Amino acid sequence: MGYTFADYTFYKDHGGKLSEALYDASVYDARAEILSQTSGAALTAPENMRDAVKLCECALVDVVAGYKDTAAALPKGIGSISNDGYTVSAGSGGGVSIFKAEAQERAAVCARYLQWPVNLMCRWL
Repeated sequence: MGYTFADYTFYKDHGGKLSEALYDASVYDARAEILSQTSGAALTAPENMRDAVKLCECALVDVVAGYKDTAAALPKGIGSISNDGYTVSAGSGGGVSIFKAEAQERAAVCARYLQWPVNLMCRWL
């Protein structure tokens, strides 16, 4: 299926907690997010950004896997669940949808890792 920026060993060596099977189930989504956020610039990242790209992919794997678990917990057709003041929403409504929350978290992870010392997210270069 193509390569990834990091591998499972790098992921585990940098604090990764998922099993290899769960890592494999999310790593290509993480790679796709990096390529989307950088308009492909991560593919030709300079040497001083390669570890940052790998760390970003590892952090995104955890985000992607976490939201897969959350989405799986909501029964199909149910828009939200409330329990003791805590609400999870999967569609439109009063709160932020789970899909929008995931997109925001993915973007925040990419911004954290992919903008310094070289801004790979800069779309006008």
